[in-house]
Order: sequence, then structure tokens, then C-alpha cells
Amino acid sequence: MYSEAAIRDSLAEKEVLLKEIHHRVKNNMQIISSLLNLQLQHVQEEEARNVLIESQGRVKSMAMIHEKLYQSPDLARIKFRDYIQKLVYDILYTYGVKARNIELEMDIDDIELDMETSIPCGLIINELVTNSVKYAFPEGKGTISIQFKGQDELQLIIKDDGIGLPQEVDVEHIETLGLQLVLNLVKQLNGELTINRSQGTEYIIKFKELKYNKRF
Repeated sequence: MYSEAAIRDSLAEKEVLLKEIHHRVKNNMQIISSLLNLQLQHVQEEEARNVLIESQGRVKSMAMIHEKLYQSPDLARIKFRDYIQKLVYDILYTYGVKARNIELEMDIDDIELDMETSIPCGLIINELVTNSVKYAFPEGKGTISIQFKGQDELQLIIKDDGIGLPQEVDVEHIETLGLQLVLNLVKQLNGELTINRSQGTEYIIKFKELKYNKRF
């Protein structure tokens, strides 16, 4: 039989190892982000540059998950309010948006999520906020609202008061890579997506936290 002290020491050792794993994954993703940034310096075509910048944003959104898990006391769940705030401000910085030009409104409950749910949710937020920043405000000014609420069932709303999706865009058959990715991620969450185009663009996503799938 293991003594209580031995069990405690074993758990502490596993905790240190798990923290190290999250730390190394975050560092590796930061290396990928840096490589994409180096590649940007050698690319002139605007479309290719946009692809690299968007890819870099996706890598960063996942790296932040591992950073938050590394910093979390229980190593299993992250406080999503802090994560969303950091992610959104990083997007604005990446695209050179001045704070006075785009106003942010955030109404986020004190929600904690595990990694299974955090990564697709973080990628969704990254895609939708990036779309708003890039396309919603041709005059460079507007408001982006983010609401994340719920307990058992969660509701994420990302809205802007910009020019809205073009009328020719069929929300049932979206062809753009970013929105296709959002649709696939919502399916991964077993969620439901509603798009409201009456005033600007509003994305309403309802889902529940995923149950952990054992790998072994």
C-alpha cells in the first residue's frame, strides 16, 4: 500500500510534468507563429500575406489555451473571460486597429472550460472577430460586441454594427475558408449556429461543454 505522503508526492510530480507539457506545447506553437512571421517578410502578394496572418492568428489562439492551462491552478480548466479579452486585444493589435476606432463591448460570465471545448471555442472567436475587424468597417470605425453566458448550456454571441454580410452570401452554403472553419468547429462542439443579418452581423452559437474523450 502506498503511504499518503507517497501518493501526494506522485500527484505533485504529475502536476509538474503536466505543467511542463502545456508550457512546451505553447512554446512550440510560438515557434510556428514566429516562422510564419518570418515568412511574411518575404511575401509581397496581399492574398498570400492575408493567409499567413490568418494562420498565425489561429496558432496564437491555440497557444493561448495552453498558456492559460499552464497558469491555471488545477491544470484542467481555464477562465474564459481572461482568455477572450487577451485574444481579442491581440487580434486588434495584429491588424493595427486603434482602440478609439473600434469599440469593444464584452459581457462575459465567469465561465471555465476544459481544453476539449476551449480550443474549438477559441478558434471560433478568433475567426469571427478577425472577420469583423477585416471586413465589417470599411470606414475604420464601429463596435464589436461579445457576449458569453450560461452554465449547462452556453451561448456565445459575437456581433458587429458594420456593413453586414453581402446579400449574395448564402449562409447555408458558405464558401469562405474562415466561415467554413466556424461551421466545422460548431459541429465539433455539437452546437447550433444562427446568423442574424438585420443590423450588421450577429453570430449566435449555442453549445454544451464537451465531455472528455479518453484516449486510452
